[in-house]
Amino acid sequence: MRISDFMVWLETNWESFNNETYWGVNSVTAAIEDDRDIGIVILFKGNVCNNVIRHLPSACRIKGIPFVSITKSVIMPKKTPVAQINAVGIGRANTVLMELSRPLISKCNIT
Repeated sequence: MRISDFMVWLETNWESFNNETYWGVNSVTAAIEDDRDIGIVILFKGNVCNNVIRHLPSACRIKGIPFVSITKSVIMPKKTPVAQINAVGIGRANTVLMELSRPLISKCNIT
C-alpha cells in the first residue's frame, strides 16, 4: 500500500477509528510506556524535526513493536481533526487499520 492510498482511505473512513489508535508523538510514547497492545508505529519524519521523534525507534525496539518511517512530508486529509501528524500508533484491536497496515509491517525495521 502506498501512503497516498492510506491517506485516501483515511479521509473516507475517519469515523471508523476507535480508541485503539494513538495520534501524535506524546500519545504514541505514552501508549508504548503503558505497554498498550500496539501492532505498528508509523513515524512521519518528513513532517517534523528528527529530535521530536528520535526516541520512538528505540522505544519500539525495546518493546518489540514494529515501526516504519515515512520520509516524505504528508498532508492530512481535511476531514481528520489533526492538520499535521508526526507519529501514529495502531493498536492490534483496530483490526481494519491493522489489515491496511500489513504491507507496511512487512517493510518494518523489526518484526
